[in-house]
Amino acid sequence: AEVVASTSRLVRDSLPHCEQTPFETQSCLYTSTCDHDYVLSRVPGHERVVLAGGGSGHAFKMGPALGEMAAAAALGWEPPLSLA
Repeated sequence: AEVVASTSRLVRDSLPHCEQTPFETQSCLYTSTCDHDYVLSRVPGHERVVLAGGGSGHAFKMGPALGEMAAAAALGWEPPLSLA
């Protein structure tokens, strides 16, 4: 319950135009892409939105690097790591 409450507060404070109450919650959501690679890119047609995901259970150990890459993408900077 506290995770939902704290996330709702974060949404309220950071994204006031969004609905802050979740319509559904689920724990331990397993996400993976078809090729098991991460998704890290701007959303086509929404240049102010950066999507970072698809890491399944392995993304936690790559969090700092993924965060740096997502921040660079959001700010329009060169990526600090090679995407090749």
